[in-house]
Amino acid sequence: LMLVTIALILTGAAKRVKTVVLFLAFYYTAWYFTGSVLRFMLPAEAACAVIAAVIYSRAHTKIRVIAMGLLVFLQVAISVYFVEKYLKPLSLFQEPANVYIVKNVSYYKAASFLNNYDKNKRPVLLLGEARTFYFEMPVVSYTVFNNAGILEGFEPDHGLNFMKEFSGLKAGFLMVNRTELNRLKDAGFGRVFAVYKTQSFKNIMDKFFKKLYIDNDCEIYEYKG
Repeated sequence: LMLVTIALILTGAAKRVKTVVLFLAFYYTAWYFTGSVLRFMLPAEAACAVIAAVIYSRAHTKIRVIAMGLLVFLQVAISVYFVEKYLKPLSLFQEPANVYIVKNVSYYKAASFLNNYDKNKRPVLLLGEARTFYFEMPVVSYTVFNNAGILEGFEPDHGLNFMKEFSGLKAGFLMVNRTELNRLKDAGFGRVFAVYKTQSFKNIMDKFFKKLYIDNDCEIYEYKG
């Protein structure tokens, strides 16, 4: 931010992008107080691009060449670093795709088990997991920002609302991703994590479900009804 400010002053571009700077200040303030999730800062990149373009257009030719070279170098370096860090595409040259997926997608083994187990493809409710790509049956899932009404039955410690809602979904299974719950327990999955730890949840699972599958990340329950 300091570098951008200096560049705006030195190039005399501050007045030309005043509205954009004010927008960024407002957007950042709103973002900071409404969750501070990094990916939601993406719209601000368009405003930053406008500011960068104005500064670039008013800079000397040599500075433009140096800036463009640095920009290309940094973009390539950052892209390679983060793509390999989070997606690890180079690993695909060293191991089969299914092995790669198992290592990087915590619910993959559970989804594969359920796909092979239930030929009728009954729906499954996911708790602590928002991704659904590898399921071959209908899926009901909640994102980390969804205040799932289906959980309200556990909070008074009776679970009746949950069973009513679950029956309405006509689901045959419930899957809990413990790894994701632990990872996001202080963020969007805090409520689901708290419910999962209640005695009410255990009682409901024992009464209405049977445990069908468990691994290091997930567990699957089959509805008895």
